[in-house]
Amino acid sequence: MRIIFYCGENDFWSGKPVDQVKGNFSALWLKIKEDLPKSDLVYLSCKPSPKRISKWNLYQSLNLKIKKLSHSEERLHFVDISKTLLKSDMTFHKDLWRADNLHLNAGGYTKWSGADTPV
Repeated sequence: MRIIFYCGENDFWSGKPVDQVKGNFSALWLKIKEDLPKSDLVYLSCKPSPKRISKWNLYQSLNLKIKKLSHSEERLHFVDISKTLLKSDMTFHKDLWRADNLHLNAGGYTKWSGADTPV
């Protein structure tokens, strides 16, 4: 079984610190390993968005912690989706977002789906 998991952004927006969000993720990962010992977990990174760019450093901090953990856990995989949403100069592809500049439109999700290969 392969579980695809995306989380963290709303936790930061509600004020939770990186260590708490990472701790919650680690607790979930431990539960998956215990209850579903043959399952892989694919973590989709926190993504940058034009509306919440002020939280990007927090997102990156969590992403790096989970990526590092994935290097020592055979069944935990990290997928960086940010590279599908940013241009090479680190600006946003403006045509990938809904009017709220937070949620992806259909084109954004199509582009996002190309990043499903774990690193």
